[in-house]
Amino acid sequence: MFSVKQAMNIQDQIYKNVLGTIPVHELQKCAEALVAQGLDSPSLTQFLILDSPYSKDTKILFEKAAKELGYVIPTKEEAVRGLVCGMAESIVKGELSEYEGATKIWKEVLDVVEKIPDDLWAFKSEASVIESCMTDFEEQGSDHTDLINESKIKIMSAAKSILQNS
Repeated sequence: MFSVKQAMNIQDQIYKNVLGTIPVHELQKCAEALVAQGLDSPSLTQFLILDSPYSKDTKILFEKAAKELGYVIPTKEEAVRGLVCGMAESIVKGELSEYEGATKIWKEVLDVVEKIPDDLWAFKSEASVIESCMTDFEEQGSDHTDLINESKIKIMSAAKSILQNS
């Protein structure tokens, strides 16, 4: 049986597949992990024996296999929320710094969506503020500690809010 961490990892791969941000070789690793756990389905077997794993059908076949194994395929909006919730949890737990987590949300999730939901803007805007402050410090020697700390507080607040509302 899957551990919670493995199940969340598989779900993250499904989210990324829905958003079109996962490389095919990562889907292959995910499929192999499913088989290693004793899971199988007709589409999973077909996926693993594809002659050309880089065909346009690869991601569709992976999604079909996931459905056959009982995973729910989210909408794009649900995939965004799912990935952001996982990253927000890492921020709140201290596994990622506020800046690292917000930057990850910005670059890996928000940059691939057409419209950023209002409640997720803080991650992109505050990570951008911190990035600008760090660049200014490197180039000009300017100290923006107060502004950086304020942005970190806003990021943590946004992360906690996402988790409370999910």
